[in-house]
Amino acid sequence: MHSNSFIKTILLLLFFIGSHPSFSQTKDTLIVFQNDPLVFEKLELMSHRPCSKPRLEIHYKLIKPKNNTYYFIYNDKNQLVKEGTYTAKYSHEGIDYNGAFYDINYYFYRKNGNLKTVHTQKNGRNSTTEFYGRNNRLKMISYFDEKSGNLVKDVIYKKNKVTEQIEYDN
Repeated sequence: MHSNSFIKTILLLLFFIGSHPSFSQTKDTLIVFQNDPLVFEKLELMSHRPCSKPRLEIHYKLIKPKNNTYYFIYNDKNQLVKEGTYTAKYSHEGIDYNGAFYDINYYFYRKNGNLKTVHTQKNGRNSTTEFYGRNNRLKMISYFDEKSGNLVKDVIYKKNKVTEQIEYDN
């Protein structure tokens, strides 16, 4: 029953994406899973950080990504972990970059499966981070300066209403 509702959700999501004007006929949309060895190479790396024990980290490398394709990437728990357009060659402010996701959303979850944060990058730079409480309500949004990456502003929410805005000098 759970997988049936998951399939319905995916179909509904694809319907909305297909009807959205920003997704033209020329942009492909793929739904992929990190545990699919035909799509991702699984890399196990030892992380070494000062003042902590080394720990095993798992990274996934996209195999043969398709240019100008919008990806929805799910983990083995059917949680959306990334969404964005893969671009083979990207140019921003006169600088050329190699293929990657330059406009992307990253999703992070708590151990219980609830959404914890959504981090957005635009033009390959940090843009916003949304923080969610244990009840899946928006708690705060942090905004970053595109050039420096410094924190510019925090907007704090209570019961889905803005309660405070804090602006930072850079």
